[in-house]
Amino acid sequence: MDRRKILAAAVLVLLVLLVVVPFWIAYSSLNPERCQSRATPDSVGLEYSGFTVETGDGVEIRGWHIPGDEDVLFIVMHGYTSCKADERLLRLARELNSRGYPVAMFDFRGHGESEGTTTIGPREVLDLEAVLDYASTLGYEEIVLVGFSMGAAVAIVGGSYDNRVVAIIADSPYYSLDQVIPRWIGSQTPLPAAYGYLIGLYGELLAGVDTSFGPAYVDRVDKPLLVFYGDMDPLLTAQEATEIVAKSPCGKLVRASDAGHVEIAERLGLDKYVDEIEYMLDEVECPE
Repeated sequence: MDRRKILAAAVLVLLVLLVVVPFWIAYSSLNPERCQSRATPDSVGLEYSGFTVETGDGVEIRGWHIPGDEDVLFIVMHGYTSCKADERLLRLARELNSRGYPVAMFDFRGHGESEGTTTIGPREVLDLEAVLDYASTLGYEEIVLVGFSMGAAVAIVGGSYDNRVVAIIADSPYYSLDQVIPRWIGSQTPLPAAYGYLIGLYGELLAGVDTSFGPAYVDRVDKPLLVFYGDMDPLLTAQEATEIVAKSPCGKLVRASDAGHVEIAERLGLDKYVDEIEYMLDEVECPE
């Protein structure tokens, strides 16, 4: 084989490795297979009604409202590639509702029954804002956000500046999108973690995704902030979890040993998990 053919082959390999593969992964990540669960609150014995809201950028978001006796509404938000019909979230909704709390659950854009394409956090804040507006029309003046993974990051960012939100519960949040993409690549694929930075770049080009998004860039959270962290989580470090909690003057970190990403409720037990949430609501007051 002459040098020109060797050079052409090398260029082709580089093209595939540096353009085709990361571009395809970025596109696939922005268009993941949707959660197929057909479960509803009725599946766990809860009465509910459906709702549809439109975000500020014109995306239809679909959700459920589960009535309760208390005045405080819990909005439960799923993680990336999950949906409101996730059985773990439905069990949490049942536990919260058994203690009198009304619950709202919804599918982020590009997930479940909602329209649009996911941005893995940045524009999902608009989804949360639309649901908060809907909750206000139902008469709720105090709202607690409970988010998981991507939903936890959205809860911290969106809840930090919205006065309707009185507390934020963040289970396994990522610190920032530009940090979590390489970690996800390194832990979920055979590719090197550093490859994630290139994938993030293509994500920015494809969907205008702001990879600087995340709790890392929130200056302060002036309300109770409870962060659940599993010691085995490959996407969040103990230092990052501690730094997130420190953004609130009344933040609290609950660590679970031998727990991975969004596995804390399983390790603690759902009753103790919700006990921790209620303690934050009933006993913790942020200084003015």
